[in-house]
Amino acid sequence: MSCLKEQGPALAYRHLLERRSSGRPSQTPESPKDSKGGCLDWAIREAGETGERRRRLKKAYRIMARRLHPDVNGAGDGKQMEQWRAVQLAYQAGDLELLESMCLQDDSAMVEGETLSWLAERVSQAEKTLARLLQELGNYRKDLAWGCGRGAWEKTTGPKVEAWLRTRIAEAKKEARTLKYRVRRWERELERMFPAKRDRGWEKLPDAN
Repeated sequence: MSCLKEQGPALAYRHLLERRSSGRPSQTPESPKDSKGGCLDWAIREAGETGERRRRLKKAYRIMARRLHPDVNGAGDGKQMEQWRAVQLAYQAGDLELLESMCLQDDSAMVEGETLSWLAERVSQAEKTLARLLQELGNYRKDLAWGCGRGAWEKTTGPKVEAWLRTRIAEAKKEARTLKYRVRRWERELERMFPAKRDRGWEKLPDAN
């Protein structure tokens, strides 16, 4: 929040949004889903978390509206209007963390809804979110792509990929041998069934490479 102290809150928050947008990845990594049941559980959990996040976002916005909305507090000064504009931008962007931090900036102005139980609820939700993110991080660490851009290819990812490729090559060679055996068996069966054509120089099927 230091950027809000150095310049107008609305302008600072707009710059913050621009930086976040420029550094945002084009795609979000998919959550691991091992089965249809796991996919359904994941969807239900995500929907519940999204609903809870939306509820908290609206609650924080109402608190800041009671503090800063011109219809409640009059025209106010320029600083107050800038703060109100920053609140609106945060709400439109769905930035729950920033909006809740704005609620806590002025403890002396606590109003209805900003109680210790409300803060305890926020802490509980933050702990649940942290636990979920740590679990996702653990799942990503198991992925073969983890560490490719961290200079650890030779020590971590490289050997895993090499072992995987060796296994795939061995499977491909085994399949090729099986196919060659089948081709030779079919050739012998054809020679047994049509000996006259074989005597006339009927070509055999080409051997598989």
